[in-house]
Amino acid sequence: MESLALVISILLLILLFSAPFALLFTIPRIRTASQSALWLYLRRFVMALSGAFGFTVSIFFLFARIPFGLRAVALISIALHLWAINREYGLFASFTKRGDANGPAGQR
Repeated sequence: MESLALVISILLLILLFSAPFALLFTIPRIRTASQSALWLYLRRFVMALSGAFGFTVSIFFLFARIPFGLRAVALISIALHLWAINREYGLFASFTKRGDANGPAGQR
């Protein structure tokens, strides 16, 4: 029973801290500090690893038969992971950013 409690504790720690950890790596001050290619790839690898574990655990907790409070935390974690992915890679930027209406992009 102690090992099961340990596994659940580790899963809860991943659920709670992976999204803020991924957001921490997308702070502009940290992004400008890692201008070299090695630090850029290392930062993105650590963020992707944290995001993959956290997103997987969040999906697990979202569909498991657990109390609503943990499901709400899982939903918040998923939203924070998507926000961190958007801040780092700009996957959803085409819906939020607009170009200059008077520039070449606005004349299409």
